[in-house]
Amino acid sequence: MPERRPETEGGDRSVLHFHKDETGIIRDVDEATTRVLGWHPEDLVGRRSLEFIHPRDHDRVLASWVRLLATPGGEQRLRIRHSDSSGRWVWFEMINHNFLGHPTSPIVVTELVVLGEVSEEDGDWYTTHLLHRLTETLPVGILEIDRNRRTIFMNARLAKVLGRPLARSAHEMFDGVVSEDSETMDKALDAVLGGQDVDIEVGLTHPDLGERRCGVLLRALTDRSGRQVTGAVLCVTDVTDEARAREEMKRRAAHDGLTGCLNRDSILDALTTALSDRVAGVDGRGVAAVYVDLDRFKAVNDQLGHAAGDILLRTIAERLQATARVSDFVGRIGGDEFLLVFPGTESAAAAEDLGERIAITIGRPMSLNGMEVTPSASVGVAWSADGAVDAAAFIAAADEAMYQSKRKTAGPPEGLL
Repeated sequence: MPERRPETEGGDRSVLHFHKDETGIIRDVDEATTRVLGWHPEDLVGRRSLEFIHPRDHDRVLASWVRLLATPGGEQRLRIRHSDSSGRWVWFEMINHNFLGHPTSPIVVTELVVLGEVSEEDGDWYTTHLLHRLTETLPVGILEIDRNRRTIFMNARLAKVLGRPLARSAHEMFDGVVSEDSETMDKALDAVLGGQDVDIEVGLTHPDLGERRCGVLLRALTDRSGRQVTGAVLCVTDVTDEARAREEMKRRAAHDGLTGCLNRDSILDALTTALSDRVAGVDGRGVAAVYVDLDRFKAVNDQLGHAAGDILLRTIAERLQATARVSDFVGRIGGDEFLLVFPGTESAAAAEDLGERIAITIGRPMSLNGMEVTPSASVGVAWSADGAVDAAAFIAAADEAMYQSKRKTAGPPEGLL
């Protein structure tokens, strides 16, 4: 991030004064601190000054502090980055004066001199400046945190992706993450600050855009030795469109293109899952399967055309889906055959009632190419509360029941429906 250089009256450099004890706890600040950095005394007093200094400067600051304490009446100078109240970093020359030997007021007086032009010969500043400027050109949100999850830097893009301004911690920055993904986010932060690189995807609620999906790449940052984790950088991308595309591809792969019902493989998987989820004898409930075969469907295709046949299939599918609960499944096995799966059905009698209700629903008159027709179907029902029952055998039982129904209701071949 580029340094901030406040305007000063008469061209003089702004100077801030802090009083600290020997442990670096801030005991007092002057009015210039609020004017230049935006911090009020109550924000700073009682806290360690190191909390407000850039983590990359910590090692140098601590080494300088040790030398200062060993030199009564001495002073130490170095350049550091200090945060202002908006979270941005300001470059200062810091001059610490050791007055700890004073008989009545043992303190360290710190002068913070706001720097003017910073020479590009200052390699550390230039590298940081260059990298932070680079992040502003990237199409992804960037967040840098220290090992305590406190915010060090974020680019403007991140504010747009998350829909919130700079906050002091990663927890606050990602408070929009939906509840079901909050644990995933916390675990990822724990992992990256433990030295592991992590890639996750989470949902969040954007104040302007609503529900979004974001990809988050978390990469650990270490000291020069590579052994000590000093923080992490997070790259955040809005992947809502990609996530929706993936879901649509999954939906298409699992559903019949004409009717929108589950396709053959998916409805068989749903039945297998429903049966395996059953624990026989616990509450007496079981799984019902209803096999549906439309009567005289071939006549519709032959006499009115395949487009009319497609309309009929879609209409029947809509009627079947209207009978299903959220927990139920409706699939098209192929051609004019459908299979419905009803988990949690109380009894075989209740399953038979479902079959009768479905037959009545299918048999409502409809208009097809200007002609009123009354669809009909042969319906077979199977029910089981045995969690070990084989899905193939279960379907075969429903199929056999359907053919028995078809034989009982077989009528003359003429006519449409």
